[in-house]
Amino acid sequence: MDVARSASGPGQAPGTEERWLWLGEPTVLRASGEQTHGHYAMVEVVSTPQGFVPLHVHHREDEAFFVLEGDVTFTFGDRTIDAGPGSFAFGPRDVPHRYTVRTPSARMLMLFSPAGFEGFIRETSQPLDAAHDITQDIDIELVLDAAARYGAEVLE
Repeated sequence: MDVARSASGPGQAPGTEERWLWLGEPTVLRASGEQTHGHYAMVEVVSTPQGFVPLHVHHREDEAFFVLEGDVTFTFGDRTIDAGPGSFAFGPRDVPHRYTVRTPSARMLMLFSPAGFEGFIRETSQPLDAAHDITQDIDIELVLDAAARYGAEVLE
């Protein structure tokens, strides 16, 4: 049985994922709430040390990270985690957090549970295609407005 197309959910074929330029960084929506019955959403992001990751807090969902490549420092409240490939970091809802990439780039899976925050990603992104310039100006007002609608706050 093809797990991606099992009776438990609609699944998607490889290469049909949503590809975005999210806050200046290439991002692929790997699983949405529509596919997981609202349980979670998962994105893959390639971040750099110059990425826009302010201190923020989610009030509706937990956020988890699995580092695939690179080195990242996560801060959750007063706890700091230095993570490399194969590391998992968990950020519970209502706990302020951020991360800093310590290598030229890092590739991570981000999991939001329950689903819904992928709507924020869609609203604050541009479609990513091969011809797209990955340098973009970030519209801070758009980010702040969308964050409020999705139960998140930018703290710095």
